[in-house]
Amino acid sequence: MAGRTGPTSRLGAGAGGEMRLDYRTHHHHQNGNTRRPPGSLPAQAVLVAIAICTARVDLANAQYTEKLEAWSATSAATWQTKSLSGAPFSVPANAVVEIAIRNTNTSNSRFGGVRAVGSALERRFDLHEAAGGGVDSVTMHVQTDSGSQIEHYAETTTDVDFVLIGYWACGTYVERFDLFNSTSTWTDLDLNSYGVAAGGVAEVVMVNEHPTQFYSAGVRTNGSSLERRVNIHSSIDGFDAVSMIVKADNSASATIEAYAGHSGQLDFRLVGYWSVAPGSYTERFSDMGSPSSSATWGDVDLTSLGVSDGEVAEILFANDTATEENQMGVRANGSSVARLLNSTATATSGGCMSSRTVGRSSSSIIKISPTPIASI
Repeated sequence: MAGRTGPTSRLGAGAGGEMRLDYRTHHHHQNGNTRRPPGSLPAQAVLVAIAICTARVDLANAQYTEKLEAWSATSAATWQTKSLSGAPFSVPANAVVEIAIRNTNTSNSRFGGVRAVGSALERRFDLHEAAGGGVDSVTMHVQTDSGSQIEHYAETTTDVDFVLIGYWACGTYVERFDLFNSTSTWTDLDLNSYGVAAGGVAEVVMVNEHPTQFYSAGVRTNGSSLERRVNIHSSIDGFDAVSMIVKADNSASATIEAYAGHSGQLDFRLVGYWSVAPGSYTERFSDMGSPSSSATWGDVDLTSLGVSDGEVAEILFANDTATEENQMGVRANGSSVARLLNSTATATSGGCMSSRTVGRSSSSIIKISPTPIASI
């Protein structure tokens, strides 16, 4: 199914059935925020992939649990162990957690990251300042240990925090932090040397380092015809980063394709892969449209986008406005979790993006707020 191409597309991910989306937009002033008038929706969403459990289609939804629980580091500029067992996190042992790492500082970039307990990888990013209010964030997966623990890194304890947005109770995730580059045409990249097997599912973070110019970047399965790329806005200070899941082809080389609108300003980081995936993966890049109103959770039926009942989707969100922060979220239909993150304004051009996995109800409907794109 066709997604948006080039500059018009910001991001996207979704999975079968219905979900709910919510967008709560605020106008940023020097002395505070006022709510944006209803009906003015600068956010956007696209379905980029779906995950189907290999055992039963409806099992995937049961094994992904949506959450929204934040915490902060207790010491700055050092890796610390964090337990996610027990309330309010309640993550089981050896689960694969999905974490949003946020910078709230409006003037300075800050480093933040997550990794497995005992890892030596410096698995962190210099997140640019949230110049338009809200937060700048990047999402990464990490596997907990037998005590439901991970490690986190925050350059400062006041500006950087972490949000558990969900976890997989199945599968095995191998973390990496490998750098590669691409060109302004879709270019083959072999992942086998990094440990990815034929047909493997990997997680890639795309980074724009330019202080004033947005650039298009994307990843897709080798041989795909989808223009599966998004406009990543300028970094101002630090980096602007967005994560996307991608499936390697079935060759021994485990090849994907990568696109970089500027080879000197865009970097790609392979941050991990599933050695045992939680389900089969279907690549998508489908425009989910915009909600009909702001500041409310609205139904989105994903059936027409190829998502079946019980499947799990990844959604990419973009805040396209230069001066206004935007509360954006996605959750399963019927959920009561206030699963919103306040995305900063772009300050220049391109989209300020974030990604999130969402479970799907048996009716192929999810909830969204206020405007998204999808990816798994």
